[in-house]
Amino acid sequence: MELKSLLTAAVVMCASASAFAFPELSLYPEPGDIDDVQYFASVNILNNDVTIADDKALPYFDNLDYGDTVTADAFKVFNGSIIAIFDETLFTENGQWELVFPAGCLEDANGEKNPKLTFSYNLNDPNVGIGEYPQITLVSSDPASGSKLPSWGDYIGQVKFVTSNDAAVNYIGWELWDVTNGTEEGLREWITQGNENRIDVNRRGGKDDDYWVNGLYIEATGDYKLLEGHTYHLALKFCGIGYDPVTNQYPTPIQLEKSLELETYIEFIGQTKPTEYSPYTVENIMPDPLEYEFTDLDKNSFTIVYSGPVKPESFTTPVFGGDNLLAGTFQVGTDVETVGDGYATTWEFFIDKDILIQAVGSLTVVIKAQDQDGLYVKGTGGFDINDFEYVIDWQANAGAPKLTMVDPEDGAILKELSSITISNDANKVMDLAWNAESNPRIIARDGSVDLELDNPVFSDDQLTATFTFEPIVKPGVYTLIIYKGYINMGTEYDGTTNSQANFTFTIEGEEPKPGDVVVDIVPESASIQDNAVLTEPLTSIVLKFAEVTYVTLDPPVPGTLYRKADNGDEFVVVEATYPVENDFQNPTEYTFAFETPVSLEGTYKFVIPEATFYDGTYDETAGQSGHCSPELVYNFSMGDGSGVSAIVAENGVVTVYDIAGRVVLLDADAAQVTTLAKGVYIINGKKYVVK
Repeated sequence: MELKSLLTAAVVMCASASAFAFPELSLYPEPGDIDDVQYFASVNILNNDVTIADDKALPYFDNLDYGDTVTADAFKVFNGSIIAIFDETLFTENGQWELVFPAGCLEDANGEKNPKLTFSYNLNDPNVGIGEYPQITLVSSDPASGSKLPSWGDYIGQVKFVTSNDAAVNYIGWELWDVTNGTEEGLREWITQGNENRIDVNRRGGKDDDYWVNGLYIEATGDYKLLEGHTYHLALKFCGIGYDPVTNQYPTPIQLEKSLELETYIEFIGQTKPTEYSPYTVENIMPDPLEYEFTDLDKNSFTIVYSGPVKPESFTTPVFGGDNLLAGTFQVGTDVETVGDGYATTWEFFIDKDILIQAVGSLTVVIKAQDQDGLYVKGTGGFDINDFEYVIDWQANAGAPKLTMVDPEDGAILKELSSITISNDANKVMDLAWNAESNPRIIARDGSVDLELDNPVFSDDQLTATFTFEPIVKPGVYTLIIYKGYINMGTEYDGTTNSQANFTFTIEGEEPKPGDVVVDIVPESASIQDNAVLTEPLTSIVLKFAEVTYVTLDPPVPGTLYRKADNGDEFVVVEATYPVENDFQNPTEYTFAFETPVSLEGTYKFVIPEATFYDGTYDETAGQSGHCSPELVYNFSMGDGSGVSAIVAENGVVTVYDIAGRVVLLDADAAQVTTLAKGVYIINGKKYVVK
């Protein structure tokens, strides 16, 4: 070709190239290294200015090492994106794969069609490229299937196997199940599991040639008793892939499944007789571990009531990586009689304060107790052998750091406020708890402000956190509430979340005008009816309100339990108990829990002082109008008939009707009422049961 012709062709080609400027594609997954073949299941084109021109011109992958080709099953628009769908199971080899978009399958906003476009990926998925493995059979095991064994682990040490092709096996996975109740899910009981790898430089001392000796085997570890009359299945998986000393990786479940050569089980029959436990059990734990939290180092005791006389042998708390530590001391419950050599039904346990102060978040205690025959009270493990430990888990935060308000200080009097900085009294690093639910709030005592705060900004050293908000300038008293579990204090191994913290501040200004306090907040319901007759021990009284209410916290106002003296002339104090909010975010329910269940026969009243409960506008000291509760009194009696006689004592004489409405006693006094036969009666318009 002449020089002029060559130059002309070059000019034409350059002109053509400059005229065709198809947009550069943005893909997901991005070209480059891919460690999971599932990313190839769908390839997305992220460009908004590109559309499909020909959905029959399907994209495809070429394997540059082996020549395999995988063509897309579909090429379409889905949720606004262009997507090419592939069957990832067809990618059977790792290595270099080239994704090709054929020329003309796409077009841009100007109607220009694409040239052939290629993108390179390097696939390195450990679950790809696993070849077929020969299938083998199990020839024998030692102990043989059907053997009778007293225990697993310490008794046998190893289980050895002979297969039709031992050399093909590089991994054995195993699980031991109790299948006495059946092999179906939910009927069988899992005991233990493990695995063995033909080459394992980590667990076998680092020798590359550390193969099984004298055939295949698995290590039987742990002292698991096999119960007499129980059948156990040792489920086995023999696979062709095990530990890889080059990559320092154990096989994935997909690898094991693809290299599975044999899946079977052998059977053992247990020989160990079940343990005989004490007939006595734990009847009650006070306070209830499901509801109570240790937040005060001075309230460090709990009580256990057993169904019969026992004596604790030990009271410990588990320690990670070591033996259990002594958790504290214990003694026979107050006013409880002992039998024999110090056996009793009720025991009080005192947690050592050094233990409690370290229990951030939770506290676990372990108790062993025996009866006079030397039999252990059955523990909480659910086993039939060696289940001597009764384990109790509590929430505990007594030793946790407490949040502090540092700028301004708690109780400050200010002109206005737009930020609050908090810290903690242990100077621990802080961050937002991962499961924080309710953001802090600032609430005005007169109810005019209820502000939910955004998450705080933490300082560089994470020792402080600052909340910012629109300036508060309205005069009044305000409370900052930081709800339980909002802030985490400490590092990964010594961290704990906060208990609820309340801080107050005052914005100066004109004094509020006096108003009237309305005494009208009463519970919507109570867990005990007034004048009730109880025959079961009373552990708590729960009050529920229709609207959100608050309680006096500083100092806390107690409810007081009184019992009428035996001479019937006066009520004497039994116990004071403080209301506990059952919902810290929107408190409408409060629980008064008794340290010792009320069970002694007699007449009682539970009295809660006036203004214990109030609404958000109540502030009697500042003269503001608001609403509070009157004195609340709940009368009840414990034991047969005592409640009925109490009604008569308080009301003089009464007329008694039976359940059919017939008059049983007319103008009766206490002596007559207490002689009523067993049954249901109507007295003063209320129903009573005489037992």
